[in-house]
Amino acid sequence: MLSVWRECAGEYDAQQSVEAEDYFGADDASKQVDLRAEHADSNEDGFAVAVTHGSVLRYPNVRNLDADSGGQTRLLVRLSARSRRGGAELELRSGAPDGALLGKIEVPSRNASDSNSVVEDGAFETLECAVDSAKVAREVDERGDGGVADLHLVVVGDALLWLDSWRLAREAAAQ
Repeated sequence: MLSVWRECAGEYDAQQSVEAEDYFGADDASKQVDLRAEHADSNEDGFAVAVTHGSVLRYPNVRNLDADSGGQTRLLVRLSARSRRGGAELELRSGAPDGALLGKIEVPSRNASDSNSVVEDGAFETLECAVDSAKVAREVDERGDGGVADLHLVVVGDALLWLDSWRLAREAAAQ
């Protein structure tokens, strides 16, 4: 799927909310669902992407990754999770699906029904983790594009995740 995001295809701003379905490339992302059309009685709007163990969503040319600005950077992901056996991890990696691990969200185990419905088993929630700012700085320096890197969301574990959006948030440095 090729998606145009504001400035050009395959360019993203890490400080703005990035819709999960606006990925530039994907491996094993099973489907997208229109939340409003499928669940008219829900407050959910937009689309979500279904991902499981081994799924990768690629976002090249992600800008505003300047790790030298001070403070802690956090990855925030809005998702809904289901699992029949255990939880999952959603990894943020740079450069490639097996590239430098920048952060990892632990997605807890959820009760699952026989359905893969987005709303039936649980609501969307925002989960977060710290991002390794030193690794981000190294990745950005190696590329030499001034705060730009290729990022990948990688799923590890037994859960079915419905990803809605993600972003990086910078917390101010302590004075």
